[in-house]
This record gives sequence, C-alpha cells and structure tokens, in this order.
Amino acid sequence: MMGRQRQDAQRVQAIQAIQAIQAQRSYENQMRQRENKSQMEKSRQQALNRKPVTEAEMKKGLKDLGDLITSDQAKDVFNYMNNLKPDPYEPTKQDPVNMDGFYFDPDLQR
Repeated sequence: MMGRQRQDAQRVQAIQAIQAIQAQRSYENQMRQRENKSQMEKSRQQALNRKPVTEAEMKKGLKDLGDLITSDQAKDVFNYMNNLKPDPYEPTKQDPVNMDGFYFDPDLQR
C-alpha cells in the first residue's frame, strides 16, 4: 500500500516536472516568435524608408557595370584565370577508394 502511494507520488512529480519543462519551452518559443516578428518589422520599416532608385541612376549603374566588364583589366583577369596551370610542386593526393566510392576487394565477393 505504501509502495503504491510512493509510486503515485513519484508519478505526479514526474508529470509536474514534464509540465514545467513544457511550459518553459512554450515560453521560450513565444519569446523567440516575438523577437523574430520585431526583427521582421524592423527590416520591413527599413525597406520602406529606402529612397527609390531613379531610372537615370539605374541606367548609370548598368553603364558603369558594362564598362567594368568590358574593361582591359577585366580581360587581363580572365586571361590570367584561363591560363592558370596546376602547381607542379604541390603533391597530388592518391585516392585510396576505387569504383566511385566503393572499396574494391575481390576476396569479399566469394
């Protein structure tokens, strides 16, 4: 009889502990949701407060970008990157795995 009462008391304690943990998690989730909502609202406000870009500014930016892409410096960079050779003094690693990721041991097939 006493053993059963003790088990019931332990069960009640365990249930209360689980409920406390669940309440804490629920509170943390609510706080996280509030923080996320405030961050989203702040970034939305910042987006609304930005000055709109005029068509002339956009055309100037695109023209500058086009000039940069077609510049002699850009061509030199592309030529340099296209003509790169691997370093002959850097050792190449031998991959111990064969057959696209499978170890090949013919004795295992018997």
